Amino acid sequence: MKTRAGSGAAASFPVCSAEMGSSVAGQAAFFGGALLLGGGVGVLYDVFRVIRVRVRLRFVGGALDLLFWTAVTAALFVYAVVGGDGEVRIYMILGILAGAAIYFTLCSRWVLRLGYLVADFLELVWKILTLPIRAILLLSKKIGKRAKKTFHYRRK
Repeated sequence: MKTRAGSGAAASFPVCSAEMGSSVAGQAAFFGGALLLGGGVGVLYDVFRVIRVRVRLRFVGGALDLLFWTAVTAALFVYAVVGGDGEVRIYMILGILAGAAIYFTLCSRWVLRLGYLVADFLELVWKILTLPIRAILLLSKKIGKRAKKTFHYRRK
C-alpha cells in the first residue's frame, strides 16, 4: 500500500489508488453477477416446485426445502467469497433480490410450463418402462383370486 511521504499520523493514511477499492466497472460486473445469481435461485426454486407437485411422497417437501436452502446458502457464500472478497455488500443482496424478482416476473411462467411438460414426459416414459411389471402384478393378483375361489381355503 502506498502512503504519503512525511511523518506522524499523515504517513499511515493510504493514497487514493486502484489498490484502495473496487472500480465502478468491477462493482457493476459484481452487481450483474448478483442479478444472474438471483435468477438462478429462481430457476432452482421453480424446478423444486415442479418436483414437489409431481412426486407425491410425504418426505419430499421437507427434503427439497433443505436441499434448496443448502444450495442457495452455498451459492451465496461462494459468490461472496470469490466475487466480493468475502464481503457481503448491500448491492449484492439487492442484486440477488432484483434478479429473482425479474425472473419471477418475466420467466417463471414459461419455466414452470416447460418443467411440467418435462415431468409429464418422464412420467409417460416411466409408465411405459414399468408396464410389463405392472401387467405381471395384475395377472398374479387375478390368478391368486381365482385360486382362492377354486380351492376354497379353509381355516381351522
